[in-house]
Amino acid sequence: MIRPSPPLAAAFRVFVAMAALLLAEGSIAAPVKTEHVEAELVAAKTALVPGEPITVALRLAMEKGWHTYWQNPGDSGLPTTLAWKLPAGIEAGPIEWPAPRELPVGPLVNYGYEGEVLHLVEMKPQRTLVVGDTVVLAARAEWLVCKEVCIPEGADLALALPVQNAAPLDPRWGAPIAASRAALPRPLAGWQVTAEGRGDTIALKLVPPAGTADPGAIRFFPFAPDRIEPSGPQRVIRDG
Repeated sequence: MIRPSPPLAAAFRVFVAMAALLLAEGSIAAPVKTEHVEAELVAAKTALVPGEPITVALRLAMEKGWHTYWQNPGDSGLPTTLAWKLPAGIEAGPIEWPAPRELPVGPLVNYGYEGEVLHLVEMKPQRTLVVGDTVVLAARAEWLVCKEVCIPEGADLALALPVQNAAPLDPRWGAPIAASRAALPRPLAGWQVTAEGRGDTIALKLVPPAGTADPGAIRFFPFAPDRIEPSGPQRVIRDG
């Protein structure tokens, strides 16, 4: 049996104490840096509460000038994917996609994200989780990142969260995740919307309720791929 020297033993005790402190205070995760993207899993709260949903996000921070893709990538590209590896008692919902940007590439138009994006996923912890345990949420994330060229990248990510009776918002990620959720695409409450096929085009008519402020520039993003030409012209006519 080999015993560690006193300095090593002391260092090990400090490491264990620090790890225990981190577990007590909240989540543990490490960003992964690929050639053009920094990726990590972040949570809206500092812990899991049995029976209480929690939002976990895949954060992608792209190198300047590079972009990743929406669920409908447009004329080219591939959407980001998440393959979860979860312990018993945790269920993951689908990615809730933020509204994309229009990304012209020559004659083509793609849909995606530049800078930083949070892909939200709702986790459903069951009531069977044991308070005091630590749960590791792991996932394989894959994305296509493009500039003049496109590079497939991916990372194995993990986020450790303690199980507690109550959990405050994460001091770093609670507010950004809440802002991302508030900005998700949603139905236009009170608007009248109709669509009419006219040969190889579709006329989309939107009538707002009285007193609605001018929405500004309008761009239509088809939810499903391969149905509407992304690079096709979109002519907007305003009446009133």
